[in-house]
Order: sequence, then C-alpha cells, then structure tokens
Amino acid sequence: MTHEHQNITKSAYVYIFQTDYFSIADEWQAKHGKRLDSTFFEVINPISQSGIFLGSLVFGFLTDKLGRRRLCRYGLFVAAFALVTESFLLCSAAIVCVRFAVSFLVGGILVSSWSLMTELVSNKTRLIARSFATYPNAKLIFVLICFFTKNWRLTLQISAFLAFFNAFLHCFIPESPTWLQFNGRHTKAMKICEKIRQKSRGQCNLVLPKDEYESLTFKEIWNREEYRNLFFLLGFIWIVTNFTSAFLDFSVTVIIKDDFMKSQILLAAAPAIVKMIFGSLELLDVLKISRKPLHLASLSIVAITMLICAILIIIGVHETAPFSYLYIILYLIGLSSIEFIWDACYLCLVEQVPTEIRGTITGVCSLLARTAGILATNLVGRDIRRLSNVNPIRILDLPACPKTLTQC
Repeated sequence: MTHEHQNITKSAYVYIFQTDYFSIADEWQAKHGKRLDSTFFEVINPISQSGIFLGSLVFGFLTDKLGRRRLCRYGLFVAAFALVTESFLLCSAAIVCVRFAVSFLVGGILVSSWSLMTELVSNKTRLIARSFATYPNAKLIFVLICFFTKNWRLTLQISAFLAFFNAFLHCFIPESPTWLQFNGRHTKAMKICEKIRQKSRGQCNLVLPKDEYESLTFKEIWNREEYRNLFFLLGFIWIVTNFTSAFLDFSVTVIIKDDFMKSQILLAAAPAIVKMIFGSLELLDVLKISRKPLHLASLSIVAITMLICAILIIIGVHETAPFSYLYIILYLIGLSSIEFIWDACYLCLVEQVPTEIRGTITGVCSLLARTAGILATNLVGRDIRRLSNVNPIRILDLPACPKTLTQC
C-alpha cells in the first residue's frame, strides 16, 4: 500500500470513527450542522421492534424443526457480520435496513438460545441461572462499552466481536438433549445428559421425556383446546410485561438530572445487581424463592412504586429535593421488579409448555410481546396529562414520560 493510499485510509477511518459521536444524532448534527429529524427515531424504533418479533416467529418455528444450537450459532455469526457492516455505513436509509436485519436476528437468537439453555439446565437451577445470564447484565455491559468508547460505531464493532465470540463458544455447547430425544436420537441425548451429570458432579440430572414427537404447526396447536388456552394465558402475560418494560426502557433515559451516561449506568446496574444478589442468596441456600410468590410480589411492587412515581410527576416535585431522591429510589425498585416478572414469563414457558410446541409458542409469545413494544414506543413522548385522560389504568406507566426524552 502506497503512502497516499495509507493517508486516504486513515482519513476515511477518522471521518467515520470520530471519538465524540455518542450516537447517530450527534454524528449527524456535527457533519450536517443541524439536528437529525425526530422522524428517524420514530421510524427506527418500530422497525427494530418489528424485526425482533418477526425473527422470534420465524426462528421459533425453525428451532423446533432444525435444532436449537444450529440456528443460534449461525444467527450469531450473521449478526456479527451485520453489526460490522452497519458500523461503516454513512447512509441513514442503509443503517435502518441493516438495523432491521440485526433486529430480526436478535429476535431469533433470543428464542433459539433461550430454548437451548433452559433445556441444558435442570429445573432447580433455572431461576439461579437467569439471575446472572439476563438482560440487565447485558445492558450494563453495553452501557459501559458506550461510556468508554464514546462512539456508536466502535460500540457496534465491539458488539460484533462479542457476538462472534459467543458463536464460537456455541461450537462447544451440546445440542438440547430434549430436542434430540424427541427427534429419535436417543443414544446421543443420553450421552449428553451423562456428560452434563459428570461435569456437574451429580448436581444437574436432566430427565429426558419418554416419547418421540412430531413438531406441530400453529394451526394444529390452535385446534387443541389445552394448547390454545395455554397460548392465550402466556400471550397476555407477555404482552402486558413487554408493553410496560419497553415503555420504560425507550422513554426514561435521564433519571439523574442533566447526566445521561450516569443515568444509563444506574438504570442498567440497579436491576442487574438486585438479580445477582437474589441469585447468589439462592445459590448459597440462604434464600429459597418460589416462582408464584416471587411473581405476585414483583407485580405488586411495580404497581405501587410506579403509582407513587406517577403522583410525584403529576404534582411536579419529582425533580425537586428531597422528593427527587424518593422518585429515583422508587423508580429503580419498580424497574428491578420487572425483571422478576420476566422470569415468570420465561420459566412458565419452559416448565408448562410441552417440548413439541415450546419453540413455536415462544416465538408467537415473543411476537405478541414485540407488537406491544411497538405500541409502547409510539406512545413515548406524549403528554402525561393527555395520556392519563385516555385510560385511568395507564397512570401506572406515567413515569415513563419525562421531558428529558429529547436528550436521547
């Protein structure tokens, strides 16, 4: 490479990877001298959510047909390539298209990896596992990456590396023995179960189902009353949970006044720390947590804390000391409790839904949840008082609408 070519390459890299561009909006404003049209964010959020729920639906069906590990591994490899591609794009339309592809793969990876991991872990340790391998921990890592790189393109490249490394690790993870058993590969399933038992020193004993099965289509699932009722129940739980979760996640970006990054770190760290504390206590046999009481207690805590936060916002004291400290504490308690509600959503699927329809039902539930997420993102930024006049029940979601949304 000539000296001139080296200078051109260096100039192009510096142009794309300026270290002071936290987001697409920052880069656009610096290079074009004006703020990025809010329409971009109004479009990209629903597109991302649409990609996730379509990916969940497609992969949910395929994971029952082709296997959990294979789809998860290939999905991670392709997602890593897509993230690297997006990090070099300069056209906003191209960024939106690639973002949809990434979201599609993310939705599929969530379904396939969740089905795989829960079937490789005994029912006694699933709740503990979800205390450490969970969304808040991943979000905290992502926020810290953003904090240190201070550049959204570099963040995408680091995320691509992590996705590639994750895909590499999946080469050493066995296929789900439950899926193998139901597809007539009994000998291999037994070998995997025995290997897991040996490596866990007898602590993890997986019990294989007795019968083989044929994957059912959604129409066949719908025609069976017991499966249809189960679908309605789980679908409703997922819709409500993701609506609230997405509403809060997409709108509350600054909880510490005028400090975006510290707010994001706090919003990510609080649920992660709470989950890990509960998981550690259960792991050490200090605390035994039952599914149903934990779920009901979490629902009650979210309702009470968000109601108080809503009242503080309506009367206009949530940014005035000492009420601002009360608002932050209550909000973080409610936000952390939502994660335990998600535990119930996932654990009910793995422990209540038969294996032959688990992937499909997971995909459909995820699709419904993402649809609720799209609705939630469209409500973000609306006037609090006008929103509360539409439906009194929505008062529980009012803390999700501060004016600091414009700082996203």
